[in-house]
Amino acid sequence: RVTGVDEEPAGSGRVRIVFHVFEGRPVRVTKLVVNGLDDAPEARARLGRLPLRAGEVFTDSAYDAARGAIATALANTGWATAQVTQRAVVLPETASAEVTYDVTPGRRWRFGPVDVSVGTLLPRQKVLDQVLAVIHPGDWWDESKLAIAQARVFELGAFGGVRVVRAEPDSARGTIGLNVTVQSAPFRTVRAGPGLGVTAIRWDAHALV
Repeated sequence: RVTGVDEEPAGSGRVRIVFHVFEGRPVRVTKLVVNGLDDAPEARARLGRLPLRAGEVFTDSAYDAARGAIATALANTGWATAQVTQRAVVLPETASAEVTYDVTPGRRWRFGPVDVSVGTLLPRQKVLDQVLAVIHPGDWWDESKLAIAQARVFELGAFGGVRVVRAEPDSARGTIGLNVTVQSAPFRTVRAGPGLGVTAIRWDAHALV
């Protein structure tokens, strides 16, 4: 809490405002509960140590990071549509906090088909091969593999932009497909020097076909 405010001359008609703050005792977590994770045992096994634990000082960053860690463990083990909510009861008189995370795993999903959208001059099969090297339709969903697949496509070196994102879940099949969108690289201008002219070049996909 703020215990006082001082005004100090700062020269040239300016004033510096100084606040005196009493921080008090740090709030520590006395209880931390994760509900619902037993319904997603694969995620529980993947989770490991939470960024926030009982006995530690309560901070907003650790509080949010713990929720993120739970959500990531779920998304990387098939629980692609899981929901994680959080709440904390802070008791100033005892400098304590009770933290609860509620998990609703929902359905466990598998990877579905991969749809690749490319320009007419771009090698669709090359792009698809890079994605399928990481992601296998029929395997349990793993959100972390999307970034890996996207990086593999981009490393082909012919593209200005690559996006690998979820498609709409297919409840009938229990799958979530992927939409891969690729944009060709823009023209790059190389200036050869004074009086020597300008040459426009582009690294395109012809060498990859």
